[in-house]
Amino acid sequence: ENDENHKEAEACDPPSPYQKPHPPVFLSGSGCPETIEYAARQDFNPVYFCNAQTAGPLSTRYQDTARKHGRNYQLGEKQAVVRWVYIDKTDESAEKFIREYETDIWTNLYGAMGRRAAGADPVGSSLASGLIAYGSLETVRKQLIDQWKILPADHLVTIFHYAQAPLDWVLSNMDAITTHIKPALDEIIHQSRRAEAA
Repeated sequence: ENDENHKEAEACDPPSPYQKPHPPVFLSGSGCPETIEYAARQDFNPVYFCNAQTAGPLSTRYQDTARKHGRNYQLGEKQAVVRWVYIDKTDESAEKFIREYETDIWTNLYGAMGRRAAGADPVGSSLASGLIAYGSLETVRKQLIDQWKILPADHLVTIFHYAQAPLDWVLSNMDAITTHIKPALDEIIHQSRRAEAA
């Protein structure tokens, strides 16, 4: 990299634009089978922006398409599920938090994108979509475990709106996910992989 005087200030070695095998590529989709099949053909990692009932069959489709191209992946392997996570003391206080801090972004950002936050109550619509895990720690843990039993994805992608939510709340949610939820999801993944291998 060069400084403002065009003198070398720092050297870096980024990966080449094309290499074999290519670096991991994550391709997001919201339920379109063609996107998932494309990801499988290209050996990309699909990122599901959809509920578990939609993502589960898509994961099987990913496996089947990858297999046709010489790659054998287990259910959920090389795949990611996106969730907005809101953990609070109670289920009710978590929903109150969402409505207090998140209504603006669900209305003016996601609502403008279409179906994810449609209607007079974009937060309520989003809560019903299956994309949000919210409630007490135990409630959220159970919600995600139930979803991972359908699709034991290698990756959980969490979305937090730092500009809307208080920093200490975001950090405590991140800590709760890594300490109390991710180990339970990892166990579901291991159980699923052992069952497929048997």
